[in-house]
Amino acid sequence: MVLYFVDISRKPDHLPPSGIRKKTPDITYYNTPGKHSTAADASNSDANHAVFQSDKTKPKVGLSKTTQPTSEGKLNFVQVDGFRGKWNFFAFQCPKGSDAVGEFWRFIDDKNIQNIVLLEDISSKVLPAAGGSMLGSTKVICKEEWQKNGIKKFTATINKGKHREEGVYVNQRNGINVLVVDYELTNKVIINTRKNLILRGRSQKCAIMCKDGKQLSGFFISVQIMLDMVDAGNDIDVLYSMNQFKAVCPDFAPSEEQFFQLTHLGKDYNKEKAFDCGKYN
Repeated sequence: MVLYFVDISRKPDHLPPSGIRKKTPDITYYNTPGKHSTAADASNSDANHAVFQSDKTKPKVGLSKTTQPTSEGKLNFVQVDGFRGKWNFFAFQCPKGSDAVGEFWRFIDDKNIQNIVLLEDISSKVLPAAGGSMLGSTKVICKEEWQKNGIKKFTATINKGKHREEGVYVNQRNGINVLVVDYELTNKVIINTRKNLILRGRSQKCAIMCKDGKQLSGFFISVQIMLDMVDAGNDIDVLYSMNQFKAVCPDFAPSEEQFFQLTHLGKDYNKEKAFDCGKYN
């Protein structure tokens, strides 16, 4: 087992110059300089894990051993265990070509993943055409359920093992929750997306995909970890949540505006929770 010790007592070094920062704190698109690596790592992400450890007052969060994406066929992704094992996250790079798209959907089926979040206007490259798409021996069908608050919701069905005579499928997995966020990840959109994640069983699984497989997906994961900590009665800890992201993507340099937004995200989330409690009491 490999142990990572991360200093969470200070802000990460090398903040980007003010000229390349977003001026609107409600937007979480990153403007980090340089090229972010997306090279594949041949190790298996399920077998290689380490434990993040800080002081005794901090929870333990499992992280993938490597900070490079793991390769599943032609698929690049990293895996992160969420706060207290509540979530198991898979951050994917947008697949290139139909073969990689097929690998993605087979991965979703094999790992029994209940939730998919698609960011940065990539849904047209991943979701099947109307009527469904054949990806090798697998047929994927998506039905649009609704569109509101900056989110589109689809329900996906995966069919495998078709009988030649009857024309039916031996194996079918339905009810996969797909949430598409094509525009900015504002605080309101983040909270609404979180509300629409499906919870099943003890450990929830969620696949998040963005163009490079790191920047927005990693941020989304760190936000979920922070809000799970808030739900468990912990104080808002922006530095801690961002360091979970940096452990997976160490070349990310958050701006002051992004720290500011995360602070407000926690406050907005608590207000929303208080409003919901009052509404249903």
